[in-house]
Amino acid sequence: MTTKKIKVLLVDDHSIVRNGIRMMIDTVDDIDVTGEAASATEALSIMQQKSFDIALLDIELPDSSGLDLLKILRKKYPKLIILMLSIYSEEIYATRALKYGASGYMSKDCSIETLVTAIRKAAGSISKPYIGNFFIGRMAAFASSYTAFNFSSEIQFQF
Repeated sequence: MTTKKIKVLLVDDHSIVRNGIRMMIDTVDDIDVTGEAASATEALSIMQQKSFDIALLDIELPDSSGLDLLKILRKKYPKLIILMLSIYSEEIYATRALKYGASGYMSKDCSIETLVTAIRKAAGSISKPYIGNFFIGRMAAFASSYTAFNFSSEIQFQF
């Protein structure tokens, strides 16, 4: 019995990063990087030619912010699952990504096991976001540091 592979579009402006992530993902049987893009423009072009289950986006791209690309993809392809992978560990990037419709946010220093788990969980989930463990603690601390923090105005989570 064959299971359907999860088709991933990998968007990162650094070819060495794309190659490394693809090589690591190639070690698992149920996930396949079927498209790669070095820019937001290239990602949008590829999306018109192929279908993907998940887009894995860098937050910083040469021609646009990954967050801006996230908003465009969310609007054009509402069923596409979008995971953000970034060097930025500041909570504000993760909260914005989730607010704009990302299904998850992870640091680029996460392990391949964490990345594969996030892809699998996101592909099997309808609405539960995946956030790397590092960010969960930091975001909780960030939120609790404000005595009058209004979750409805800036951040909305449903776990």
